[in-house]
Amino acid sequence: LEPVRTNMLPYSEDFSGTGQSNWTAQGASFTTPLQISPDGTLNAWKLTEDSTNGLHQANYLFLSASASTYYTASFFVKANGRDFFQILGSSGSQGGGYVNFDIVNGTVGSSDQFTGKIEDYGNGWFRCSGTNISTSTATEIRLYPFFITALDSQRAESYQGDGTKGYYIYGAQIEAGSYATSYIPTSGSAVPRVADGPTNLSTPQTLSDF
Repeated sequence: LEPVRTNMLPYSEDFSGTGQSNWTAQGASFTTPLQISPDGTLNAWKLTEDSTNGLHQANYLFLSASASTYYTASFFVKANGRDFFQILGSSGSQGGGYVNFDIVNGTVGSSDQFTGKIEDYGNGWFRCSGTNISTSTATEIRLYPFFITALDSQRAESYQGDGTKGYYIYGAQIEAGSYATSYIPTSGSAVPRVADGPTNLSTPQTLSDF
């Protein structure tokens, strides 16, 4: 049973960065969907590093954070030349923490301030989630998908890109809570999910029935 949660990202599957989606990339670029996602359709985007020597990342702008609140970011990721992936918190309200993942062998690596979890969805896809607690109220919260080269890479690793390696990415979610709940698709606005509740579908029994 899952609690009430809201995917705060208005665009969980549109990484185009055009119009109002607010997804941006630094030292990298998104390519129109070219891969089958875990939902079985051709809607996973390709995220590729450029050939610069520096940071390689993506992020979503303009989300607000409340103080002393747990936030969890999750992404479905598939390796495309880069076997390691990082979820990183901004140095403001998110405290500057991070957590690393091996998206070939399905393991969690180095971390600071973040708790990480990785789940195998088959066909090379993993759902990576990172949780930390905000240190202050802020009008902007950033929980980045970040390129790294090793399972023990430092936070916000800077390296020489080759212009070809990267990831396939799908189903971004940021929610207030201490763990990731099941994926909530969005396409223009944040979407809430009501809490699950138990239902007893059996017919009441009495002693005379036995």
